[in-house]
Amino acid sequence: MITWVLGRGGLVGSSVEAKLLNRSSVWVPESPIQWGDQSIFEESFKQAFTQFIEHISHEDWAILWCAGNSVVSSSLGDLQREGKSIMFICSQLSLLPKSLQSRGILSFTSSAGGVYGGSTGTIFSENTIPQPINDYGLAKLKTEQQLIDFAKYTNIKVAIFRLANIYGPNQDTGKPQGLISAITHSLLYHKPVNIYVPLQTVRNYIYADDVGEVIARCVTRLSTDQKSNTCLKLVASDRNISLSSLINEFGLVYGHRPMVVNTVSRVAVKHPINLRLKSVINEPFDNFSFTPLAVGISRLKTKYLIGIGSFHQTKSE
Repeated sequence: MITWVLGRGGLVGSSVEAKLLNRSSVWVPESPIQWGDQSIFEESFKQAFTQFIEHISHEDWAILWCAGNSVVSSSLGDLQREGKSIMFICSQLSLLPKSLQSRGILSFTSSAGGVYGGSTGTIFSENTIPQPINDYGLAKLKTEQQLIDFAKYTNIKVAIFRLANIYGPNQDTGKPQGLISAITHSLLYHKPVNIYVPLQTVRNYIYADDVGEVIARCVTRLSTDQKSNTCLKLVASDRNISLSSLINEFGLVYGHRPMVVNTVSRVAVKHPINLRLKSVINEPFDNFSFTPLAVGISRLKTKYLIGIGSFHQTKSE
């Protein structure tokens, strides 16, 4: 199988591509995709897409969308732009001959927190009815449904991955992304970290390498599945944890707890208190072990320390 990861420079994309290297032939376009203006994106994608189709010949293939950079606070325009980009990709794929479509997979990374924000229950799985509570979640769920419909009227298989909170050493050390990265940044620079939701808030944190492994396994399995043309997988670790317990984990790794300023703000109502996640799809994960949270935090600490050292060395030179 030949795979093409869109967003290969990001936290998720780089992890997915690394895990696909052992399972497929990873293809990279001659010129990187331009992600700014929509028209520029479409033109650059069309050029790369033409090269990709020429390259795959008669082999199975997969295009994996890992390029989403929207968050809960993103504007409606930014959210719509991501959706337009996905639909443009679908429009190009729909032009392919049926014989070529039948060998292909299109995957999309969605958001578990986004689509389950208002869902009912104590633990959320693939069987949970999605209930977004903001534009971000609505946009993700809309794109999911569009892709499911796309799989129905084409011969292309679709894989949708609802991701928990991701962290890892490939995050931008100069721009903290996510709570774990923010706490790491605060500890290494001896600054307080602001948390705007209650400390009893429960979330699921998954190490980026684990995300890459799960997605790579699912896409590989779907390529040989003769019965299914879609796959919906919740990508979450085996541990749900409160923010207060997460802070304690940092204390174990660093030897002291971070300085936390906990001020519950009005934006907290946009975030559910209890978002416990558990995937009920076990195949092909019988022999898979998730990275323990303390191990992941320690690796992130090491990467940050290297980044700090490089910064001071460059500054002195």
